[in-house]
Amino acid sequence: MRRLGMGLLLALLWLPLLGWPARPAVQEPPRVFPAPAEQKSTTPFPGITLLHERHEEPRPLNVWMVRIDLEHPDVDFVVTPRSDVKRPAVTLSETTLTFARRMQARLAVNASPFKPVAVLPGQPTQIEGLSLAMGDLYSPPVKDFGVVAIDRHRRVHILPPPVHVEQLEGYCHGVGGFAMLINDGKNLHLGDNPHDVKHPRTAIGLTRDRRTMIWIVVDGRQPGKSEGVTMRELAQIGLQQGCHQLLNMDGGGSTTLVKQDDDLRDWHAVNLPVGQRLPGSLRPNGNHLGVRVFLEQDSVTTAQLRAIMPQLSNPRCRQFIGPLNDAMREFDINTPRRRAAFLAQLAHESGELRYLEEIASGEAYEGRKDLGNTEPGDGVRFKGRGPIQLTGRANYRRAGQALGLNLEAQPALAADPCIGCRVAGWFWKQHKLNELADQEDFTAITRVINGGLRGQAQRQAYYERAKEVLKVK
Repeated sequence: MRRLGMGLLLALLWLPLLGWPARPAVQEPPRVFPAPAEQKSTTPFPGITLLHERHEEPRPLNVWMVRIDLEHPDVDFVVTPRSDVKRPAVTLSETTLTFARRMQARLAVNASPFKPVAVLPGQPTQIEGLSLAMGDLYSPPVKDFGVVAIDRHRRVHILPPPVHVEQLEGYCHGVGGFAMLINDGKNLHLGDNPHDVKHPRTAIGLTRDRRTMIWIVVDGRQPGKSEGVTMRELAQIGLQQGCHQLLNMDGGGSTTLVKQDDDLRDWHAVNLPVGQRLPGSLRPNGNHLGVRVFLEQDSVTTAQLRAIMPQLSNPRCRQFIGPLNDAMREFDINTPRRRAAFLAQLAHESGELRYLEEIASGEAYEGRKDLGNTEPGDGVRFKGRGPIQLTGRANYRRAGQALGLNLEAQPALAADPCIGCRVAGWFWKQHKLNELADQEDFTAITRVINGGLRGQAQRQAYYERAKEVLKVK
């Protein structure tokens, strides 16, 4: 048997030399993506780097990368909020350009897969995967899809599938994608896949140290100009950009990258989308991810917030700078005068954002029908929460209905920074406090919030400081 085996092995070794047709070797595609023919890098906003690469190999391509410094104190994120539509739809379709304008994002990119594909904006849309905006998880993750999630400390995580709703507790923002392209620094698409074809692509990644988020946008379906990439190639690009994780987002006609103009007056598409099958046309998408950078021209910066509230710690400031700016944008607290009054009242009510739940037990509110406390235990259950100390069953019910949240069933949500700041903004606008702020009638504002003038001297001190910091004239 041993001699026969040796003879067979020698024969097999000699077959190619005797002219026997050998099976051609399968040539594996290159593991490194070719270098660009041209490259340009700019810094449009603090903490943001925008790179553009033009490739000639392996085919004509235009590639954009956005590098976001996650440790910059004034960088934060925003996701398409839910719309008032009938389930299973959760949003109204809009282009990435419209989203960026509406949400005041410095840059924005398309995010999750959705259906149906809309030709016109304003169509009820169902998200196929996670959509989480300002603490409101209105579309759950899908079993086989990964997610990008941002927690209340503005730490970014890319979670491979399967992702369960329970894992997302404590997160403020999040969007779902498709399959992971890179995980643990490895290209997950090296195998032979006949379905991995060239398309316009969008992907979101993280570096190993989680200090940098990377968006990758590749144009496609434009012969001779930019012809798209495969998932294998997209992962190669991600690895060369330093991605330790990379998630494939919705692509094709949805792929869009938008940036605010340098003069901050309007926005424009950075890439050349093919949303309506023509270069330069935009598709209304289901949801989007935007990055915000807080600038003194139109926001409250981290430095300004800490100057107004000097006892506010750095970690606490990171938790609140985004939700506060989101709430002020959502509820038209949009001038230095309005912001000064709003932040001064919140500073007093919450002890400079240290206390989001009333220290007292709440028993003093038991049986207070003027607060809607009609059931046993309502005083404790609906005691003051959030930066403005929302109190009473009736107020929890009204706030929840206005924000699309069941605060009456889950009153503790009002103490979450993302939701609590929205509640404060809702209360402010509901009670027409913007108008009082415009008149600088700060005493009247205190009466509405407090029911009297308790702590007015301290409130006034915060107000004077806030006006100085925000340059109220």
